[in-house]
Amino acid sequence: LDSEFLADENQECMVQHPGAVCCTKSTVSRDEENKRAVLTLQTTTQCTEEGSIMEMDDYVALAARALLSQATKLSRETSSKVNNKSDEDNDIHSELVDILEHGEIIHAEPNEVVSKFGHPSYKLRLKHPVTGKEVSAIFKPSVEGDGDGWHRPSIEWVAYKLNRMLGMDYVPPVAYRRGGVDVDYQRFEEGAFILFVNEVKELREAESGRRGVPLEVLLSDTRILDVLLHNSDRHHGHFLIGDHWSITDTEGLPMKRPVLIDHAAGFREEAYVTMQHENAFQTGPVKTVPAKTYLRLRFLDAKKVAEMFCEVLTEKEMRGVVHRRNVILKYLDEMVDEFGYSATVLE
Repeated sequence: LDSEFLADENQECMVQHPGAVCCTKSTVSRDEENKRAVLTLQTTTQCTEEGSIMEMDDYVALAARALLSQATKLSRETSSKVNNKSDEDNDIHSELVDILEHGEIIHAEPNEVVSKFGHPSYKLRLKHPVTGKEVSAIFKPSVEGDGDGWHRPSIEWVAYKLNRMLGMDYVPPVAYRRGGVDVDYQRFEEGAFILFVNEVKELREAESGRRGVPLEVLLSDTRILDVLLHNSDRHHGHFLIGDHWSITDTEGLPMKRPVLIDHAAGFREEAYVTMQHENAFQTGPVKTVPAKTYLRLRFLDAKKVAEMFCEVLTEKEMRGVVHRRNVILKYLDEMVDEFGYSATVLE
């Protein structure tokens, strides 16, 4: 309790209404030793015009509005820091996505793995026009009618971005191209370019101690992602393990890590998936949650969803993401209340 607080102070003044200026001082104090934080906001309203007819209650109300505005701004700024501070591999992802988005197709061939619905996909080799760096990728072109909701390639990009927003790194990097794509002597209007992962096999074929991530963590994260995506199509063929794109060993070689694939069937209206549903590994309902995922989920609000996905998802679909986020948090919060933090949250 005697440890020292480190404080950051800031003051902003604005005319909340002609004749009155509001100055709000924000102080953020941090006690690293005891893991305490104190946030203080203090607003002062001052009359600037002689003979003003405003009463004291008016000044109080103006101060409250200024306080709320500053609190909202501070909330957004601090939430952004929470979402970005632990993504040390952002540079790797940015480089890979840049190649997927702008790389020249130097080789293309039909993908040997054909979907059960017959939707086409292609294996590509891409070369960046500036850096010359190359990657292999899977191209999933859009098809008319989105295959009745089972083949919507843009959701591959949504899944990748949601996975990153929640601090996960299971979904391979994805870029979505529009405006015409020429592949294997065919013209497609748009489609998803998904990083190809080397040396993959189904996760269940790997020894339990060689999966890189505890199964309990992976299944909890995956179910949270699938509930948000409204994705009920998650079987063993969608749980893979392979060479990871950003996690390497001391010699710089890719490490084996879980890989989640095939999200193009997300957001089907008839889909139904909950935190209580059984999973492919038959371990039962979700009973725990990784601490980082839990916290990131708390800051996944409507504004962030709209800013990221407004060009891909409909208004109804974005509202659905936020609604399901709230349902997941309610489920997890109730688990913590019933069983305790240490039994529910995986640090």
